[in-house]
Amino acid sequence: MKKITIPAEQRKKTTLASNLYYDTLEIYENKVVGYLNGNQTMTWYFKEYSGIDFVKANMNSQFAQIVFLTGVNAKNRVVGIDFGAVQNRNAMNDTNRKIIAQYQDIVEITFQNNKAEIIQQACDMLTRAKKVITFGIGSSSLFCEYLANQLVKMGLLCITSQTPHTIYSLIDQSRKDTVLFLISESGETHEVIKAASIAKERGVPIIAMTRMSKNPLHGYADLLLKTVAFETQTRLNITTMRCSQLYLIDALYLNIMKSNFTKYNKIIARSEVLSDRRQ
Repeated sequence: MKKITIPAEQRKKTTLASNLYYDTLEIYENKVVGYLNGNQTMTWYFKEYSGIDFVKANMNSQFAQIVFLTGVNAKNRVVGIDFGAVQNRNAMNDTNRKIIAQYQDIVEITFQNNKAEIIQQACDMLTRAKKVITFGIGSSSLFCEYLANQLVKMGLLCITSQTPHTIYSLIDQSRKDTVLFLISESGETHEVIKAASIAKERGVPIIAMTRMSKNPLHGYADLLLKTVAFETQTRLNITTMRCSQLYLIDALYLNIMKSNFTKYNKIIARSEVLSDRRQ
């Protein structure tokens, strides 16, 4: 057992579904809820799990089993819900509320860790670029395509491809007036790191969307957009990561649009006319 003290100013406030059970909690459980809601500072004892990005509270109640801390880094810890610890006897609505709370926490934490200045800088880089290249592997490629579609609708030149060799060639033919937008959940994907390496050689600025914890992609990024995921026994971490990614992409899209609403609204309206046109 290791003693860990986390000051109040280092905690993120959250809206855990555990508040639904507040009236039925024991005394020490009420203290846990108070701690999570930022009302008091506590010293907790945790079991450590090497190689896993979270530590679980060493308590014996059903309530405590669904509460854990996700270690983002030594100074920034966030709270999530481990759905794998939820018992089958829980009502369906209770389970569904926990899912909603999980998604709310993910978006809130993503918001807190991507300041307005960073979002503005990303918007400026995208709108000033003569060309934007987006690239990701696997599920990340879907978000690259979504981002590319949103940018193209606003009249920005954006190219994406799921074929790594095509992306490598595009980057190699580009210069400083191009922006490379990379999405990687782990920040370790070989193809993404290779694309980043080529971009560095060519002086192409890089925006990287990846997890907050330090990874190889951080070292290549000129601008970093931080995503969040909670590790859970039910493998919901990929879904929560997608919520984080989607929030950031929509934030970029809407903030670019509002920067010159009249201009972009006309372009979007025109694109919709073209989509509806019959041959």
